[in-house]
Amino acid sequence: MNDASPDETTIRRVRELVSHDLKNPISAAWTTTAFMSEMADSADDLMQRNLATIRSALTRALEWIDDFGLTIQLETGELLPSKSEGDAETLANRVLEGLPEPLADRIRLSGWDGRVLADPELLQRSLRSLLVYADERGAAQEEIALGLTRDREEIQVVCRDRGRPIPGTWLQGGLPSLAQPIQATAPKPPLALLLCDAVARGHGGVLRMAHEDGENRVSMTLSV
Repeated sequence: MNDASPDETTIRRVRELVSHDLKNPISAAWTTTAFMSEMADSADDLMQRNLATIRSALTRALEWIDDFGLTIQLETGELLPSKSEGDAETLANRVLEGLPEPLADRIRLSGWDGRVLADPELLQRSLRSLLVYADERGAAQEEIALGLTRDREEIQVVCRDRGRPIPGTWLQGGLPSLAQPIQATAPKPPLALLLCDAVARGHGGVLRMAHEDGENRVSMTLSV
């Protein structure tokens, strides 16, 4: 007979999952996150909220680690964009699908029709990271605009928000590279901007940032 409470059973199961994968903590964290999602349906309201909070934090931390590694791979040339033509609306929808629902509901899309020539996975990842960055800067009460324009030689994706201004350090002096040493006392650039910059340059393009009239504007121009 098992007299363990549901909470004790949960804790034991999580420990088993993590200890099984100690040599690969990222894999262990993903496994634990998936397990929490499965058990949430049978938990009471308080436990569901706690599980959701933990799962969200774990997921965001793992995404940050993935973005960090991806940025370095792009900056060093270890990873090169693989361009393919795809449906713009489908790409935009996949970006939104990877966001928390409250954030996805506030994204206003424009121009996402026709076809886009780019690396879809890299573009989705960088845009998702950029939108989360906008949300983290306090744009929670405002819509965030994500627009697409194109011509025969390039496409441009522009993100606009009214959150806290992007630090002037990055607007004026450009972004450093993760592949190069950064002084401990130097300002640390947002990973989302570094990833977008690396993706843009990998496509033969450029990342531009501005803050005017209370609005942040980040544009990724990709050569096609």
